[in-house]
Amino acid sequence: MAISVVDTVSSRSSAGGVTSIAQATGGITAGNLVVVLTYAGAASSITLSAPTDDIGTTYNVLNNPTWSATCHSLCMIAWAQPTGTPATITGHVSATSDMAIVVYEISGCSSSPYDVSNNTETASTAAPPTGAITTTQASEILITGVTQDGATSVATAPSGFTIGPKNDDATLEVYASAHQIVSTIQTAFNPTWAYGSARNCDAAIAAFKEGSAGGSPVRPIAMWP
Repeated sequence: MAISVVDTVSSRSSAGGVTSIAQATGGITAGNLVVVLTYAGAASSITLSAPTDDIGTTYNVLNNPTWSATCHSLCMIAWAQPTGTPATITGHVSATSDMAIVVYEISGCSSSPYDVSNNTETASTAAPPTGAITTTQASEILITGVTQDGATSVATAPSGFTIGPKNDDATLEVYASAHQIVSTIQTAFNPTWAYGSARNCDAAIAAFKEGSAGGSPVRPIAMWP
């Protein structure tokens, strides 16, 4: 079976702020690719750390953006191929923050699925770029996330991407996720998100390879209590 998204779920924190956010997955098939996007926003310095699950899976962090006075919101991508069936995945941040978590479950990927990733923090923009990537094979799935310092703006996915879980509530940091399955090598590909107003943004992207014999479908799961 070709690479595909199996499911997606999402959850967000209350405006009061938390240091972790957990989400039930709904059941993940052992060996499928799980991509976790963790989002956090706070007025003072914070650091995201790798997500965890209830069966002890180690998640590989692809980008860990740095909080700054110009960008209060962070978006981190991590991945794993659990050998069991995690029921809950939890995102973590170093201090009280608004948080969200998005989980994609994807089938049909290689047993060594990670290809390339990038992350870009941009001050005062309505069109945050993810950062350019060049993939190494034709058949891949691209996962992207973005967060914008609290605003009334609505996020629009980059051209060719399917929008996933998102939050447009101005009382919290504005976040979104999206994916695209490609069939040609992407060279210096730098997708751009769109917002209705300019704010400080953090965007990330990661590419994962299809297995040589196809694979199981992709399922995104997002979380933000």
